Amino acid sequence: MVFPPPLLEVRELSIGFRSGGRIVPLVERVSFTVHEREIMGLVGESGCGKSITAMALMGLLDSPAMQVEGSILFHGQELVGLAARHFRKLRGRSIAMVFQDPMTAFTPVYTVGWQIDEQIMVYEALSRRQARQRTLGLLADMGVPDPHRTADSYPHQLSGGLRQRAMIAMALSCRPQLLIADEPTTALDVTVQAQILDLLRGLRQEHGSSVLMITHDMGVVAETCDSVAVFYAGRVAETGLAQDVFAHTAHPYTAALLASIPPLAGPRPHRLPAIAGAPPAPAQRPAGCAFAPRCSFVQEVCAQPIPLHDVGADHHAACILPAGVLAAPVMGER
Repeated sequence: MVFPPPLLEVRELSIGFRSGGRIVPLVERVSFTVHEREIMGLVGESGCGKSITAMALMGLLDSPAMQVEGSILFHGQELVGLAARHFRKLRGRSIAMVFQDPMTAFTPVYTVGWQIDEQIMVYEALSRRQARQRTLGLLADMGVPDPHRTADSYPHQLSGGLRQRAMIAMALSCRPQLLIADEPTTALDVTVQAQILDLLRGLRQEHGSSVLMITHDMGVVAETCDSVAVFYAGRVAETGLAQDVFAHTAHPYTAALLASIPPLAGPRPHRLPAIAGAPPAPAQRPAGCAFAPRCSFVQEVCAQPIPLHDVGADHHAACILPAGVLAAPVMGER
């Protein structure tokens, strides 16, 4: 699969917060690339650093207690250390985000339509009437059955699926080049999940957008994403084209996530495999492989830092296991 030049390049990104005179690491030396018109998935358990990485990309980690190091290049422009006034020109117009919980992301005292109108008017010289026409068109594009009624509703008056569609409409209102979708299908029923994923897949055809999708569900990645970066304990465990990662899994954590997907064919298992133990707390991460205490392939060398290395064309993993040790899970049509 060939993509155009990179839109977003994250290099050696580290994020920590100051606590008790020390820096507690949340994300450590993370690197990945998103190309134009690409859908990339950031996947991993809760607390692995996915959402806070997205917050750094949006320039929302402005607390004095936070420390952000490394490089985030967006169209060649360095975002780490960028002044807030310059970030405001990018946020919403060039980079937009669908937040994890649209109920709390929307302001409860204004209607959904008013909030979308307001964002459009901030960035473009349109009247309230013109902004409302675009809002209604966006809601219709998102598959909202009655755009006028939805626009005139407050967030609490809408179902979870409609709120999520309205949040995506607001994120797309200024035609951003990169859309960050943080757990866009969480707490939605299966039918609405499928509809939201169809909307995200259609963004590159209809709007030419790239999508960075944050999820804990490898099934969603298999269905939607071109490439994937697997996060574990604030580090990238494996990254590459989704089809390569699924077919030639090179890290035990990735294999464990894939094994947790219910099979689409064959006998139904009595119980899905679970990963024993829990991820280490940020202040207690080991210098070596953070997954070692939960890994059935652990060796002495795993106590030492294991950097990402090539395991195939555009496929990298932070594991010393030789190629072919991990059995590739069967991924059927989804």
